[in-house]
Amino acid sequence: MGPSADAGGMYSALSAALLLALAAPPAAAPARPPAARALGALRVIAIDPGHGGDNRGCLGVDGTWEKETTLDIARRVAAILGRETTSVVRLTRDEDRPLGLRERSDLAGRWNADVFLSIHLNADAFGQGTGIETWFLAPADEGAEGQALVEVEEAGYGETSSVERVEVQQAEAIARDAAVGAARVASEVLAELVVTGMGERTGARVRGVRQARFGVLKGATMPAIVVECGFYSHAEEGMRLADPAYREQIARGIVDGLLRFDARLAGSETAAR
Repeated sequence: MGPSADAGGMYSALSAALLLALAAPPAAAPARPPAARALGALRVIAIDPGHGGDNRGCLGVDGTWEKETTLDIARRVAAILGRETTSVVRLTRDEDRPLGLRERSDLAGRWNADVFLSIHLNADAFGQGTGIETWFLAPADEGAEGQALVEVEEAGYGETSSVERVEVQQAEAIARDAAVGAARVASEVLAELVVTGMGERTGARVRGVRQARFGVLKGATMPAIVVECGFYSHAEEGMRLADPAYREQIARGIVDGLLRFDARLAGSETAAR
């Protein structure tokens, strides 16, 4: 076969390929990320990674400390909210540093946060406990259901901040107490929605919603909860908590709860108009 025949065969093959390409359906366009969602009520969200600095929290079965994992989960929550909503998300700490209990909720107040979540991990001496739970502030005149957990979580804080030593004038204290009391009702709803969201995402045992006199919640004038993301002391659950993919599920569950809480608040405001 001569050169012209070779060329003709090549062109015929190219033409056939071109016709096939033209006949094929167009490739699907790459999926676009969802547009950022403007939340109706939660415009500023404060996330508090528990512990920090010398206050390391509980030791996980993988050899890492609670303070590291709470920071990682908090960053994941902030990242999801940053991608998918227009809300301002603030972390009380974005590095390994000490922070006083009252200082954490005071920061949320200075930021005019609409909600405050303090992220923690649980532990027990025998390594038997499992599951997730959320806590909101108990009234001062009620028995401390979770006093043992409060003492464990708040051990090591001590007097860590000059902010906590500032004396509050009586009128300001009365106003703050009234605001804290008003926020307590909404905090219980928030606690229920967040623990439900976490349970749905992770499949973890849901221990429920409880209340105690957590120092980190006492000064919060907005809906505020402590989120216990699981037991770091349990052989299986502790290793799941060490897995970045599982932490992402926890963060997703927390965000699910926040979005449902926002919808609940926005619906209440609409109904009140």
